[in-house]
Amino acid sequence: MGTEKMTQSDFLCEIYSEEIPARFQKAAQEQFLDLFEKKAKEHNLKVHHCDTFITPCRLILNARMDAVIPSETVEKRGPRIGAPEKAIQGFCQGAGVDAQDLLEKDGYYCVSLVTPEQQAQDLLPKIMNEVALSFSWPKVMRYPQSLTPWVRPVRYVLAVYDGKPFVFHFEAFNLATAGHTFGHRFLAPSKIEVTDFQDYKTKLETAHVIIDAKERESRILANLKKEALKQGVEAIHDDKLLSETAGLVEYPGVFMGALDSTLFKAPEIVLTTSMRFHQKCFAFRGKDGALAPYFAAIVNTIPKDGGKAMAQGYEMGMLKARLEDARFFYEHDLKTPLESFVPKLDAIIFHEKLGSLGDKVRRLKCAVGTYSDLLSGLFEKAPSKLTRAIELCKTDLLTQMVGEFGELQGVMGTIYAKEQGEDHGVAQALREHYLPMGAEDDLPETSLGTSLSLMDKMDTLVGFIGNGILPTGSKDPFALRRACLGVIRLLLHKNIEVDLKSLIEASVASYEGKLSSKVVSDVFEFFTSRLLHAFKDEGMDHDVVEACLSQNKNSLVIPKLAEKTRALAELLDSDIGKALHAGFKRAANIFDAESKKDKAENYFFDSALLTLDAEKGLYSACEKVQSSWSDEITAKEQCALLASLKPSIDAFFNDVIVNDSDASIRTNRLGLLQLTLNIFEPYADFRKLEG
Repeated sequence: MGTEKMTQSDFLCEIYSEEIPARFQKAAQEQFLDLFEKKAKEHNLKVHHCDTFITPCRLILNARMDAVIPSETVEKRGPRIGAPEKAIQGFCQGAGVDAQDLLEKDGYYCVSLVTPEQQAQDLLPKIMNEVALSFSWPKVMRYPQSLTPWVRPVRYVLAVYDGKPFVFHFEAFNLATAGHTFGHRFLAPSKIEVTDFQDYKTKLETAHVIIDAKERESRILANLKKEALKQGVEAIHDDKLLSETAGLVEYPGVFMGALDSTLFKAPEIVLTTSMRFHQKCFAFRGKDGALAPYFAAIVNTIPKDGGKAMAQGYEMGMLKARLEDARFFYEHDLKTPLESFVPKLDAIIFHEKLGSLGDKVRRLKCAVGTYSDLLSGLFEKAPSKLTRAIELCKTDLLTQMVGEFGELQGVMGTIYAKEQGEDHGVAQALREHYLPMGAEDDLPETSLGTSLSLMDKMDTLVGFIGNGILPTGSKDPFALRRACLGVIRLLLHKNIEVDLKSLIEASVASYEGKLSSKVVSDVFEFFTSRLLHAFKDEGMDHDVVEACLSQNKNSLVIPKLAEKTRALAELLDSDIGKALHAGFKRAANIFDAESKKDKAENYFFDSALLTLDAEKGLYSACEKVQSSWSDEITAKEQCALLASLKPSIDAFFNDVIVNDSDASIRTNRLGLLQLTLNIFEPYADFRKLEG
């Protein structure tokens, strides 16, 4: 234990800035950890333990690492012996050696380079500077003190190494680090000297700063529960609001207030959205399950009067005004039929190359007939209902409520449609056609909502891709990856067995020739690339998905692909499957090597030339599989047929020499191997399997 303390060191760093937006904090905390570990590894600094924390003003790193990076001898290979003189000189210059220092090894010039022993303390300033320069924020600010753009101006940096202040010039921020920090800027703004992480955490907590976001969330929840019990109500749990409010405060305080029940005459979703969106307030539910006329707000202080003055401000001013606005929007919107907004959709541009929302609606209506046929197993044929849902699906975007709260698009459409007497299924589809909006989001519950969701997302995908607009790197401004994932999840989890290419062609047809001639293949290729990621998220191995996907180049039924992938994965996890895969690899390696040597793509095969029992047995097993194979049988049954080849493949390689001295026998045996390999092809490309 003593030796470990001598060889390892502790490093604490706090970057203190003006307030970081709550929505940036979680990603920043994760990025800080990833970048530090990455940069440390690049410098051969071994990190044993590392944690990061974040508050609205502080980005914190606590790490334990080796105190010393030992010297190391590295052999660097250069150009081939006999290479041009300029190449050799360039290698010497890059390696910092003279030509006489070069060694000759395996036909190449090499040089042995010795990296000297380094102290972690000497490397940390460079590592931290590289971390800061590599940091990526969604939005940044430039400020006079520093040339490095940062989310908000950095005011100071704390650095402590092995219990002592670690002072160095932090180039990225043009600041000298110090061994002290400051407490809560309102409640305890004085200077705090720290020696290590535990000392830092304890002293900050005493100074009203909770550095752990999860702990701040726990305190908020506990205080909400405490306040709710006093009024006999229960706080409505809101993970998104909880995370956001924890990112707004360093020391969370909670106060509760009451509102006039007349403000609560709009739908619950309208009221809670208004409370959350504008004032970051939590709502409550009474014992009867209805929304209770109370609210709670989170503050970054300890109110001297228990929050009474602030609660009164909310009750009589800010929150009251917002809820009155929400009620007004709702009542005003109800007076205007959604149908009256349909002509106005032509004035809203969806995208300059895809036209207006009115154009989108007309395209969807044009595709109703084809989609009704393709999805006939999904719902009872009711094209009139689907057409009506299409006509109204974008109309709530023109309502005052959605204009104020964009996140309620679809939700308000459903509410208004029901109030205005539309068919229940049609009304429900107005909300559901936006689903799913992410990898973890709910799917539509109704068949009508599922159909419209598929049509809407496919129209968007073929429109953008058909105009050459695709995501690049991390940028996806039109959320095409999300739309693609939504289609995949709908087809997979709703078990819709329809050819993906047919859906693409149906949506392309509604554009009436205005898209690229390659649009169908381009969209299909985009889907196949996203399927690898989507199926990986479903717990499927990448190589197994790729192997099955490669055999679906012309048509693709996603639920069947998933069934095949899972069945193959189950087979490969078994002892028989592993042995079968090994046998396939051996056959493929021999065939590929010999066909390359012979420059032959196909080999003649005649069963009459088979002489040995093992090769006759393999041919017989192949015939049985071929005669039993059918697209109508399940994926598991197909895998069982492939597994039945295993004993015959093993016997063949135990008893048969493929490269026989008789050329005709050799050719025939290679033909038998080719026949065996071809049997696997309809199921998956086994060459893509790892292991």
